[in-house]
Amino acid sequence: MEWKTIEFENLYAESSRNGLYKSKEFHGTGIRIVNMKEMFAFPLIGEQEMQLLELNDNELNKFGLKTGDLLFARRSLVEEGSGKCVLVVEHKNPIVFESSIIRVRLKKDECFPLFYYYYFRSPIGRLGIKSIITGAGQKGIRGSELAKVLIYHLPLPEQKTIAQSLSDVDALITECDRIITKKRNAKQGTMQQLLTGKKRLPGFSGEWEVEEFEQVLKVVDGDRGDNYPSNDELFDNGYCLFLSAKNVTKGGFKFSDCTFITKEKDNLLGNGKVCKKDVVLTTRGTVGNIAFFDDSVPFENIRINSGMVILRSEEKNLDNSYLYSFLKSHIFQTQIDRAVFGSAQPQLTVKGISKFKIPVSSLPEQKAIAQVLSDMDAEIAALEQKRDKHKAIKQGMMQELLTGKTRLKVEGEENDPD
Repeated sequence: MEWKTIEFENLYAESSRNGLYKSKEFHGTGIRIVNMKEMFAFPLIGEQEMQLLELNDNELNKFGLKTGDLLFARRSLVEEGSGKCVLVVEHKNPIVFESSIIRVRLKKDECFPLFYYYYFRSPIGRLGIKSIITGAGQKGIRGSELAKVLIYHLPLPEQKTIAQSLSDVDALITECDRIITKKRNAKQGTMQQLLTGKKRLPGFSGEWEVEEFEQVLKVVDGDRGDNYPSNDELFDNGYCLFLSAKNVTKGGFKFSDCTFITKEKDNLLGNGKVCKKDVVLTTRGTVGNIAFFDDSVPFENIRINSGMVILRSEEKNLDNSYLYSFLKSHIFQTQIDRAVFGSAQPQLTVKGISKFKIPVSSLPEQKAIAQVLSDMDAEIAALEQKRDKHKAIKQGMMQELLTGKTRLKVEGEENDPD
């Protein structure tokens, strides 16, 4: 059976409705209300904690939500948020919705709401939503135009089969996210214990010392000289990779948006030459991002500008990998938070960084601790890769299944494309 293209309102069980607005004196007690905060935070609305609103019986009857209702964001500051669709799932206590949201209630005998939730979150569904978005500053959609959006409509059994297939992949993604969160929390606990000596690895003993950075490593500022490269002197290819603070993120070095300078220009510069095993720390703007110049970095020559510093250990008393692990911990982040100054342009100074403190044990124990934490990082990274693979599979499935390019056989029926 071929899929039909119809106007969305043909599937409405009743006319769509905008939510309600009530002044502040009615807020704080009563019935939960879905605001834009929930629209952007949760794809499925059910038992979440929300703001409360005092309502009378008529308001509750008119604006109450039922399982299977679709909610669409009427307006947003960005186009991606305008028309965003979420699904109301099973819930025990009543919920209503605010005026910036459109409620669509579908015909039960023709529609499986979960299918249309996926449909409007897919590229084909978003294309229909984009066609009705208006506004220059704040973007928005109207319920009257949403009703006229052309959508695919297919037999109810096929809707259920497709929705279940996508839901199964979502369950895999959710489970990966759950395990990743659990592993990250476990790592934070392990870091807190191992990096302070509260817990010792088997075979290690001896005293820990708390040292200032300047006692165990060098703090090298980025280049501040007269020969600092201008935009005209940056090239798409060249001898030395020249990094600014934007090229160091919470995930490490970012090489997708960087530039090179020539060997001649590099020779004119003073500070900021990065060596293998150095750690780079951002000191202006987004303060506290770090990157480790280890063997995984696909460049030999790197120089940084004055928005960063190099933390360099010669491994006499401090292992580089241990240093990197410590810098990623909450213990170090607390020191940064205390030392940062400036509101418009947050920054750290070399002098301030030199006085940061780091707990130090013997080099063998430092290396062992760094290896334990590195193994935990690798386990988390593998789970993230697995989750991202599921996400890619889901995107491909949505592209195929929600456009009719690929048809699924419905249990108990012959899937006849004619």
